[in-house]
Amino acid sequence: MSSFRLQFHHTFFFIILSLFTGSPVNADSFYANEAAQRTRAEGFALQPESAVFVRQSKRVSLWQAERLIKDLKEDQELFAQLQSFSGLTPMEQVPVLKAVFKVEVRSMGIKAPNLVIDLNYPRAAFFEFDVNSTNPGTVIINPSKSYADNPLMSLSLLIHETRHSLQLQMAQAGKTQGMRGPMARAYFNAFQAQRELSGKLSFCDFLTLNNEYEAFLFGNYVIHKLYDARVDMISMGTFASQFDREGNLKIDLAHLHARPAKNVLEEFNLRQQEQARLLGL
Repeated sequence: MSSFRLQFHHTFFFIILSLFTGSPVNADSFYANEAAQRTRAEGFALQPESAVFVRQSKRVSLWQAERLIKDLKEDQELFAQLQSFSGLTPMEQVPVLKAVFKVEVRSMGIKAPNLVIDLNYPRAAFFEFDVNSTNPGTVIINPSKSYADNPLMSLSLLIHETRHSLQLQMAQAGKTQGMRGPMARAYFNAFQAQRELSGKLSFCDFLTLNNEYEAFLFGNYVIHKLYDARVDMISMGTFASQFDREGNLKIDLAHLHARPAKNVLEEFNLRQQEQARLLGL
């Protein structure tokens, strides 16, 4: 593949925000808000209650992402299709997405969620979940919805939404076992906060929910590695879940949490000014 670096159009940012938060966006609704996050502090990666989760998820997430990349590369036919994925039509992407889904489920060792790929679905992607059940959720993808702006988006979203099923299954298992372990508690609280605060969260609030923060961390790392750092999806998560050309996190939350004299949310918002600028806010 020739050298290139894809970026989302700024207009696509508004589509992405609507996809994830269901709300319009402007500068006032971009940054993280302490009051909103304190309503369920264990659900947000910027809160001190999630410091252990952030540290553990960074290690586990990237290790599991490396394993998925290895598993994808072992299927030579599928890997070749991924290298030319951006040249496929939405219809041609469907069987490749289904194949990636099977590899990801197997790689993560989870019960497969329901997968729906619908070229007429009104949103680019969605994950249906019930944290109080034992259902592994439903991943819904519409490759045609985001194709004009970035044909790789459907692949990124598939990896992201399927990751939510692993989180959900950990949260569900944790609930039945008395919430032992910071990962299970963090995901359970994030899914609960997502339900309770629907429509009330800013861009950065929503995308620093523990489940969203980690799913973007995982998915962005896979895309970063699969395409040799040539793909920059500046709308996919906050800078805390994105990587620069050298493979370093643009904002390392584990590092921020290790500095107790600093307010992590305030420091995060200061560093997020660059993403806001790039997104035209």
